[in-house]
Amino acid sequence: MDNLTGPKVAESANRIAAWCSVRDLSALTQEETRRVSGEAQLDLMVAFGGGVIQVADTLAEAMRVGLAQRYAIVGGIGHSTEGLRRCMRPLQAKSPAGSALRMLDLESSSEARMMASYLQERYQLSPDWLEERSTNCGNNISFLLDLIDAQGFRPRSVLLCQDAVMQRRMVATLARQVQDRPAFSQMRVLSYSGYEARVVWDDVHGELTYAEPAPRGMWPLSEYLDMLVAEVARLTDDAQGYGPRGRDFIVHLEVPTEVKDAARELQSLCGVAGSFGDSRWSGPLT
Repeated sequence: MDNLTGPKVAESANRIAAWCSVRDLSALTQEETRRVSGEAQLDLMVAFGGGVIQVADTLAEAMRVGLAQRYAIVGGIGHSTEGLRRCMRPLQAKSPAGSALRMLDLESSSEARMMASYLQERYQLSPDWLEERSTNCGNNISFLLDLIDAQGFRPRSVLLCQDAVMQRRMVATLARQVQDRPAFSQMRVLSYSGYEARVVWDDVHGELTYAEPAPRGMWPLSEYLDMLVAEVARLTDDAQGYGPRGRDFIVHLEVPTEVKDAARELQSLCGVAGSFGDSRWSGPLT
């Protein structure tokens, strides 16, 4: 990659990322929550497992200011679990002997369990609920709704926090599933992506890199570019996508023309395939 191609790749990646990464709040404060929702404290905040541990740091930031009454972490074992293990291994190695994180079996633990252990170790915080069965975005939502339903909890407001690449999809997945679950149809849903990342071209070293400060445990850049291209394909409402005209996992979304163009440019310039992930994790919604 050269000094002509590199900046184009970075620009395309950042255009897709900016559209996928939805933040309805400008900051995780009660003042901002009141401005947006009319209430200083939301009923529920949900962080979803994934490969980037920064999502757990973002959850901790919200918990420390009391942004919600209840907190949940959702995530079993799926396509992103190995990425989270990759983040967790060096953190576990540095944790004190005998600590919960040091004793955790990373190779068999769910994403939710790993994130909860990290929260306890780093921040001395614990969520109210863990959901550990889910393997994909669809049952992330369906099992979450099952969990809070079993608790007799009917949140009027919920904040979703996910890997930034999948943030828009997670909100669209919830919107689709509440169509079939009227008990939850009145929830006010807010979105706050778990990190913000920018790709830049380093013309001194002749390479793509993340702008500093990079999110903690960020995806290897080649994986990240592939994920961005795949996400555009998923969110495009056609026969191959996840919308009503395709697999019907999410509500209809209009992908902006400039985002589709950016995905095509990444494919052309980098040769990324935009793979849809491992079919092992395409389990049922319920």
